[in-house]
Amino acid sequence: MIIDPGPAHRASAVDLPSLSRRRFLHGATGAAAGVTAASVLGLPALAHADEAEFARLRAWWVDFLTGGPQDLADPAVAAVIKDRDDAADQLLALVDPDPNRTSVFTDLPYDPDDPESSRRTATSGSRLRELGTTWATAGSRHHGSEPVLETIKAGAHTILSHNYRDGLAENGNWFNYEIALPQYLGGVFAILGDAADPDDLAAYAAAIDFYVPDPRYNYPPNDPRHKLSTGANRVDLCEGVIVRGFNARSAAKITDAAAALQDVMVYSTKGDGFYRDGGFIQHVSQPYTGTYGSGLLRDLSVLLALLAGSAWEVTGPGVELIFDTVENCYAPVVYDNQAFSHICGRATSRRNRVEHGPGLDIAEGILTLADAVPADRARAWRERCLGWFRRATFADPLATSNLRRLALFRSVLDDPALTPAPEPVEHRIIPSMARAIHRSTDWAFTIAMCRTGVAAYEAMSTGENRRGWYQGRGMNYLYLPGDNAQFSDAFWPTVDPMRLPGVTVERRPLPEMWERGTTASFAGGASADGFRAVIGQKIVGPGEGSAMRGNKSWFCLDDAVVALGSGIVGDGSYPIETIMENRNLFESGTNPLIIDGVRQPSDQGWTARVGRPGWVHLAGVGGYVLLDSLAGQEPELVALREERTGTWLDINTYWSGHDDTPYTRRYLTLYLDHGPDPDQGSYAYLLLPGAGAAKTERRHRDPEVRLLAQSTYTHALYAPRFGFTGVNFFGIPDPAEHVELAGELEGAVLTASKLCTVAITARGRSVRIGVANPAHNIDAFTVQLAGLGLRPESADPSVEVTRSGSTITLAIDASDRDGRTHHAKLIKEG
Repeated sequence: MIIDPGPAHRASAVDLPSLSRRRFLHGATGAAAGVTAASVLGLPALAHADEAEFARLRAWWVDFLTGGPQDLADPAVAAVIKDRDDAADQLLALVDPDPNRTSVFTDLPYDPDDPESSRRTATSGSRLRELGTTWATAGSRHHGSEPVLETIKAGAHTILSHNYRDGLAENGNWFNYEIALPQYLGGVFAILGDAADPDDLAAYAAAIDFYVPDPRYNYPPNDPRHKLSTGANRVDLCEGVIVRGFNARSAAKITDAAAALQDVMVYSTKGDGFYRDGGFIQHVSQPYTGTYGSGLLRDLSVLLALLAGSAWEVTGPGVELIFDTVENCYAPVVYDNQAFSHICGRATSRRNRVEHGPGLDIAEGILTLADAVPADRARAWRERCLGWFRRATFADPLATSNLRRLALFRSVLDDPALTPAPEPVEHRIIPSMARAIHRSTDWAFTIAMCRTGVAAYEAMSTGENRRGWYQGRGMNYLYLPGDNAQFSDAFWPTVDPMRLPGVTVERRPLPEMWERGTTASFAGGASADGFRAVIGQKIVGPGEGSAMRGNKSWFCLDDAVVALGSGIVGDGSYPIETIMENRNLFESGTNPLIIDGVRQPSDQGWTARVGRPGWVHLAGVGGYVLLDSLAGQEPELVALREERTGTWLDINTYWSGHDDTPYTRRYLTLYLDHGPDPDQGSYAYLLLPGAGAAKTERRHRDPEVRLLAQSTYTHALYAPRFGFTGVNFFGIPDPAEHVELAGELEGAVLTASKLCTVAITARGRSVRIGVANPAHNIDAFTVQLAGLGLRPESADPSVEVTRSGSTITLAIDASDRDGRTHHAKLIKEG
């Protein structure tokens, strides 16, 4: 669904019965009266419906577009209506009065040979729906205006006569023909109701039937690109057909589209869709919970609400699956209203669509669904959203021209019975998207990786996300409670795209919008307890001829993250750097930087090579402790302050609303310079999010962690305060490497038969083990702990635990190749 900034208030379409917005009351177990969409799974589909049923759906849709009944004396409502009126005035001034026109607006000409014309036509449809919404809004100065009504009708006629009609081949982006125009024109004809010209209504229905004869597919059947539709695209296609169904009074169309929604409400094991681990993929290999996924949630929740209680109500286990995605898929990728950039794909390059935009879309979908679940669950959802809203200091959730959203969000913000929920403390690994999300008490740290099957970033040939090369190559995203705009406030057009936090990068020039994949397969991790984790990634330098290789690990603890690297090599062509930090300090930040107790200059343009200091502190962000590496060549630290200027057009020439307005932001960068040809380069540092300088210095004296291994093949760390051990076996050399464990497991030796990740939490006599295959390419492997008296207590069905003397062997069935953590619990004897 495409809702422009502006669908406003209550509509009263011509001769349409009044119908206040119906609450979404029917959950997956609720039985609809009569035949439901689920009937297509085994019972005859509904063939006919009376006019009253179509009218009810159409009136619901008009209320959805306009926001339903409003208090016109409310200043917030009045302000939205005024803004919509002002926008309508501007659109009306652009309408072409020529009776022989071939396009509606003077600034959106139509040329049948220009592929961009389809986009301009879609924009025309969007404007007509916006005018229709304003015309249908009680309290608007255009409400019920006969001239505006005639302008809308004439505009629809122009589009259907010249730009969008049965038999006219698609020329340009398929999206305009199959999703945008069906949705925009669907809104127009819903608002027009019986005032629509019958011939134009028939032409609208025929055009959709031509471009979307079956919402299960993209492209018409005679198009060689004809293929199955998936994910958010499927929901959008179904929406256009459902609205066409009730506008043009076709029960069969609604039945077919409602049934087609069922295919979205299942778990996937490859390609697009939802995954049991909480992932959402679109475009085959793109982690996309925050853009396509948020759109799917928002739009599907509306369609479920629209059809609830009707003859086409969608029921069944798929609806429960969608409810489960709120807790398992959507809420985990939002922090203080910010939907993580790394699950937003190319939308990171779209102004006003970075993090807070999709975060609000997710909240809207969750709050729409909340009316369909039991009270306790609904309350938890609302309090989660309320917490996001209260902590959102960068984007005001109520700063919207969508009156439905305004009312929905205010219903939460104004409810004294609700208590804002804090962000949870947990660690989640989402193997299907190669993402790790670590949440501590006062911060969140996420890692975006790529592997075979999961792309490093998404770009489009139209010019979107032109320089996203390293967004998913080990980038670290640090979210702090006092910084609600780190990645939202002009970060992407101004940051150095070669110096994204956390990545190891070769400063090789790369062609824009290319090098989106990787040949490396290892990206993922394991957690034994759901709070601490070890994450690993093998890196292969992007770019033709790149020889950069290396292994990277992150050990996520309660108050810190330890980063290790090893085996970093190049061919001498370009410098290789590991970016310890690159913090957006916004327009005027001068956050003090302290290195080994000495405050550094705050002048813009300052840079210094500081060798191998012990610790670094950046005010307002946290501390960094450089640890002694166990392997390879240790790099020199470089610090840099700079102002960087860019425009959104620099990184996205396609997205509407972009211009050449320059943005300047200050950055504080800390990077480890490996040189152009490192000899098995390495690094080791401790990140302390939110820590003060004194704590950072203390942790330099006592890091509270112990490196157990850091070779070309193995990384291992022990954190005694938490009884945590994490190990990445990036490869198994001959002879195999082993890790000598410490602390509660002193005297034990850990080995693995194949590459894998092992996380251990040992407290008292309890030893919890989590094991994963982050490469997704191994069917079975074993992990052994030898040298201690341990006995098995419990294990997942995929883990067989055997004991021989003082050796415990875990045989892992990883044949699902899904990268998940397999768990076992052991007990120390004696």
